[in-house]
Parts: sequence; structure tokens; C-alpha cells
Amino acid sequence: MNGTEFARISGSYSTAYIGTYQLTGQSTSNNTSTFILRAYFYYGGGSQVSSSYSTFQIDGTTVKTGSYNYGSGYHLLGSKTITVTHNSNGSFPGRSVGIYANSHHINGSNSGGISAPSIARKANVSNATNFNDEGNPTITYSNPGGFRINARLEFAGSVIRRDNISNTGRYTFNLSEAERNLLRSKCPNSNTLTVREVIATCYSGSTEKAWSWQDKTMTIVNANPTFNNFEYEDINPITLALTGNNQNIIPNYSNVKVTIPISYIATSKKQSSMKKYSFTCSDIQRDISYNASEATFNNIENVKSGVFNVYAIDSRNNSTQVTKNANETIEYKPLIKKEISITRDNGISQLTILKLSGIIDLKDFGSVVNSITTSKFRYKRTDEDTWQNYTDITLNVDNNGNYSYNDYILGDTSTGFDISHSYSFEVVVADELSQVVYTGVLVSGIPNIALHKDGVSIMGKYDNNEGGVFQIAGKNIFQYSEDEIDTGYKWIDGKTIYRKVVYVTSVSQNNTINPNLVDLDKIINVYGMAKRPSGYFNSLPCNYTNWEIYLYDYSQDHTVVKFSNNQWNAGVDYLYVIYEYTKS
Repeated sequence: MNGTEFARISGSYSTAYIGTYQLTGQSTSNNTSTFILRAYFYYGGGSQVSSSYSTFQIDGTTVKTGSYNYGSGYHLLGSKTITVTHNSNGSFPGRSVGIYANSHHINGSNSGGISAPSIARKANVSNATNFNDEGNPTITYSNPGGFRINARLEFAGSVIRRDNISNTGRYTFNLSEAERNLLRSKCPNSNTLTVREVIATCYSGSTEKAWSWQDKTMTIVNANPTFNNFEYEDINPITLALTGNNQNIIPNYSNVKVTIPISYIATSKKQSSMKKYSFTCSDIQRDISYNASEATFNNIENVKSGVFNVYAIDSRNNSTQVTKNANETIEYKPLIKKEISITRDNGISQLTILKLSGIIDLKDFGSVVNSITTSKFRYKRTDEDTWQNYTDITLNVDNNGNYSYNDYILGDTSTGFDISHSYSFEVVVADELSQVVYTGVLVSGIPNIALHKDGVSIMGKYDNNEGGVFQIAGKNIFQYSEDEIDTGYKWIDGKTIYRKVVYVTSVSQNNTINPNLVDLDKIINVYGMAKRPSGYFNSLPCNYTNWEIYLYDYSQDHTVVKFSNNQWNAGVDYLYVIYEYTKS
């Protein structure tokens, strides 16, 4: 049995009627497939079968009538050739074929489908090229049907067409300048544009029925803006006065103005638009928006070098750079401060020496040679917040730029600075462009130990008026007086402890003593001595049994004296009361 079975009608005694099909050819130009249909009688027994009548049909065509007598196997009854037209795109539309049988053994009808591969009719793109806006794209294709084909470029809602191109397998678009500008206009903010490169197939006439394509990229080239010059000037009045030329630059001090006059303005290319100008100098970067008139970068402060770059940047971020070097770059080194010291003569004198040093760059700026313009100091006590006014000093400067000062200075005394205080100092030194500030401290002139022919003082000079063999901070701590004295000691709260002796005569029971302790804060200690009429002396307070004397109820103007024995009631001849106290 030849072909592919598509339908079968089974009968009695192991019989069947079978239809097959076989593709015998296809016509690309006619868009058709040709088949041969075959009709078979099948008997599966061991002898023969026969019938006095029969009708067998395939696809409506009768292939056998009358009687039959068949042995075992397949028996070809007849065949039919048919042609099926494909869909316009070459695909097979599908086809159903029927069979019919009427005989002693087999009766009925059936049908089945036949198939065929699609016929290649449309042109297919096998390759397409990326291209730039100055080049031409090429499409490589096959056109098996030999039909009319059209080529086109599709991009951003626009089309460039070439209709009815030759069937050579390869087509290159020779773009006109107008077409190139159309492509460029569709990517004003980018250097690339996606372009679909298409081959369309017309199966009949000029109507396109099928399409094949590849998406490729067009790149904009040679599109940097036209820009070639700008102007600059130093506008810092300080540096300009030093150089005398606005085209000369002192790095880190000159302030630059950059101008793009209308005669120098940048112009864009290839359907882009200008966006901005950008200025750079070392790590400084500034941008300004583009306009069609003069553009200015105002007051670019403290430029780091004399090399200036200006970039003209378009909407695609393509840029053109122009670089200018300053007429003269004058390198200057700022002041360098070195050492400072503020000391007293012998460490304890009011006489005070200020010593400092540093380096100045003796640069010739053009109109002015650099020099020291300011040198002054000020001071304040370390326990105060207010600074005194500045005092000018004159520095010594050698030919190598080393400057120094080493001399006595005056402060809050006629000869220098009070030895009882320490002082903070600021010294300011400036040249034409820079300034340095020195800081230092002058310690107090109080000695740790001061030796004198009459005694010794700790933490202060020996005070002749105080006297005594031992002083603390110039105070005779062993001195007693009816006047208030500073003992040199401090209480636990840091306040000075004062001492005062009160002498009282003819004291009787419950007498009140007025010590007159001015601004009293705390009484630290009260003690003393009493002389009785008997001539004996007793310390205060006295706690000898039955011979007691008390002092109580202390205040700054009140102390009560009480005796505990009648023998004391007669009072005392006199007494000394010693008060040690702090003041508010």
C-alpha cells in the first residue's frame, strides 16, 4: 500500500476499504500542492472473498463498481489526482477527503485530513547592518517566491521607503541628506536611534502581504558642537593690584571671570541643540545654561591653577573643549608659622619676652613685592574673657624670607605683666595675601619657693611687710592681729580662710562680744585665752572640772560668754578670742 492512510471503513470477514494520500509536488509560483489519492480493498482472510455488486468512491470519484473476487492482502481499486491551493502566506490550509463503500462485505463512509508543508513565498531578512548617520544601511534577504518586494527603514513613527527593489538578495539604502536629517531629528537627545530594517513581500500587485525585519542601531558621529574660543580675566581687586595685569593669575587667590562673547558662542550640529557651557580648573567645576547671546561665568573664586577649560555641551551630551593657559601663573606660598614663646625674665619677673619665627615668600607679583603688612599681638588674663586691644610689633625679615621677633613687650604693668596672673596671647602676622595666628600662654611669675634673709615663702614672693620666718603665697600664716588677715589657707570649698583676734576686758557672766566679722560666711574655728582676777590664765574654751568657760551663739557681731562656777561670776580681767572664718 502506497501513501499515508487518511481514512478507513472496516467490513465483515476481515475486510476494509482504505484511502491514502501522497504529495507529488508543490508550485511556488502557483502557491499549490498536488496529491495522488489511492483507494485500496483489504482482505485479511486465508482464501478469497467475493461480491456480485459493489461501489467504491474516493473524494466523490467512483473508482470501482460491479462484482469482485479478492484474495488475501491489499488491492488497489483506483486513484485520483487533486491540487490544493495554499494560503497567501504559503501555509497549507488543510483539506478533508472522503471515501464511500457499498458491497456485500463493506458498507458506509468516512473521511480524513491530508497535509503538506508550507510553501516559502515571503522574502526573509537574513542580515541587516548597524550604521552611522553618515553611512548607508544594508539589508541581506532571500526571496524564494520571486515576488515584488519593498524595502524600508522604520524609526520613531517615520519611514524611509524604497518600493519594488530588485531581487538581488541585498539592498543598500543610499540616503539623501534630507533623509539623514530626518533620522537625526528623531534622536535630538541621544547619539543612537533604533531603526527597523524591513523587507515587505507583495504576493499580488503592489499590496504588501508579508514582512520580515531586523532592529538595528544608527549612531550619530562627528557631531560635536562648533566652539573655539573664550575670554578670561582676574577680577579680584587684591590680586589685580599685586600683578597689575588681569591676564596673570595667582593660584588659590585670583577670582576669575570667564566670558563667551556672542562672536564665540557655540553652535550645535546634526539636529541637536546646545544645552550648556561647563568650566573647569583643577577640581573647580561650574555650569551655566546655553543661550544665543553672551555667556558669562561670574567670579569663580580662588582658582587652583592658570589652566582653564570651557566645554560647549549639546543636547546629546557631545562636547567640544577649549583650553587656555594664563598669560603668567605666579606661584605663591602662604606664610608659614614656626615657633612662639612668651616667657618672664628668670621666670618670676614682670619683664616679659615675646619670641616667634616664620617664613614669608618674598615673591615679586609684578606690581608689588610681597612683604609683611601686619604684625601685632593681644592678650587677656586666662581667668577672664575680654581681650585687650592689639599692640603692633615690628618683625625682622632676612633676604631668604625668614622673619622673627625677640624682644620685651608691655602689658598690664609699666614694665610688663603682673606676676600673679597668667595670660593668653594671640599674635597675628600677615603679608599681602595670607595670615597666620600664633597662640601662646604666659604663666604667672609666682615662685614655688622664695628665699629671703628674714625667712622663706612657698608659692609666692616673700613679703617684707608681712614678715615672719615662714610665708605661704606671701602671707605670714602665723601672724595674729586685731585686724582681719589672710591666713593663706583655703577651706574645703576653696574659699580663703581669714583670722582676727578680738581683745575684751572685764568680761562678766553672759557678756556679749562683738567680733565685727564683715561679710561672714562660715566660722571655721574659735579659740583663745582668758586671764582670771587670781592671775591664772585659762585657754578658751576651758573644760577644767568646775572651772569652765564657754563661748557660744556665734555670728558676725555676736558671741556669748558664760561661766560655770560662782568663782567665775566675778568675771575675768580680760580675754583674747581668735576667730578663723571664711567670707561670703
